[in-house]
Amino acid sequence: MRKKVVLFSGESVFGSTIINRLLNKQSFDLIGVFYSTRVYKKSSSIFSFYQVLSITGMQYYWNIVKLNAPFAKLFYPEVTRTGKVCRQNGIPIFYASDVHWPANIEIITQLKPDIILSAYFNQLIKEPILSFPAEVLNIHPGILPEYRGLDPLLQQIIHGEDHLGMTLHRVDETFDTGEILRQKTMLRDKTKSLFELYMEIWEQGVDMLEDYIRFGKQPIENLTERQQRSSYFSWPTKKDVQIFLEKNRFF
Repeated sequence: MRKKVVLFSGESVFGSTIINRLLNKQSFDLIGVFYSTRVYKKSSSIFSFYQVLSITGMQYYWNIVKLNAPFAKLFYPEVTRTGKVCRQNGIPIFYASDVHWPANIEIITQLKPDIILSAYFNQLIKEPILSFPAEVLNIHPGILPEYRGLDPLLQQIIHGEDHLGMTLHRVDETFDTGEILRQKTMLRDKTKSLFELYMEIWEQGVDMLEDYIRFGKQPIENLTERQQRSSYFSWPTKKDVQIFLEKNRFF
């Protein structure tokens, strides 16, 4: 039986990749997409762009700009814009600075999803969404519980991990702390850019979601011991970016 999915994401190259992967799966019907318009914390203002720039520096900030609409098509012409993908497939799109606004809650209620999926989404999901009669899940492009928060692939590279990971977990009212359902790692290919690695991770993350629907929860080894190494990472600093570029050379 196909599962009806509402996706929470961002209008970006990665959002397009996630949507296309979902559309190519026999297990899912994508019935709606909510795009976050937030930039920094709860803000969508011009000042929020400056706040991110001041923390991360121009190299990292420019990388973000290239990935997100409306600039993505200029730098990645092979990637179809998310809006176009949705229109071609009759999938409604909703833009939300806060997905919990009453109008958005009403839309989700009317859509009646089996799964509410968060992937490349920068808002903390909370009630009443967590109490919907649907599984509320997140694809996290990093190993949990060790690499919670923003840009976990970059952080894994900074910390010298030879294997990069992705995690499917339930959503609770704290970022990246819900029950881990499935997890997968892959050997880091040092010839690939961060962008190429993320593209692989997002595609495999959707595959992992399908595995969960078909086969259920996966046993996670040494989870209690690993909880002691849990860390949360916010926006990478200029120093973080410098260390990353020394290890990976390019975004």
